[in-house]
Amino acid sequence: MKSILISLITLGILIIFANDTYSAELRQCNDGNCEGDLIYYLAQYVHIDADIIVYPKIMNLKSDRRIIITGIRFQEGYDPHDIDEESLELTIQSCIGCRIIFPDCGYPSQGRYIAIFPRQGLRNYIETVDLEFPTKMQLKITGELKDGTPFEGLNTIWVVK
Repeated sequence: MKSILISLITLGILIIFANDTYSAELRQCNDGNCEGDLIYYLAQYVHIDADIIVYPKIMNLKSDRRIIITGIRFQEGYDPHDIDEESLELTIQSCIGCRIIFPDCGYPSQGRYIAIFPRQGLRNYIETVDLEFPTKMQLKITGELKDGTPFEGLNTIWVVK
């Protein structure tokens, strides 16, 4: 079992102790002994990096296309068949408060998970923001495996009018 130990010095000594790569516990150390009481369980914050491909690479806002096709691939040891379809979300990386876009459908294929997202949600946001075209936009896909392990990946597309 991997462990990471990070100490914080405030009024007392607090230690964040990660039991594995997916969860952490915050424990208070009494006299340097960290076998004390559990204070707080931190939310899962470590994720798997996913390789994301987005099509089309150039999004023309005047196009009649209705979908964004994405391919999600993991490093060795993780299987795209294990993706929880209900957890997938597409967002714009630098946009806090932007609407999350959920996929219309998805399926594993040839070592990837193919997810199909509606273009309209992304197009609606882009059209309301004051941008100079053409522009690059970084899209982020997040989700979880069926065992609860989170993943995320980024890909850049061009947006033209």
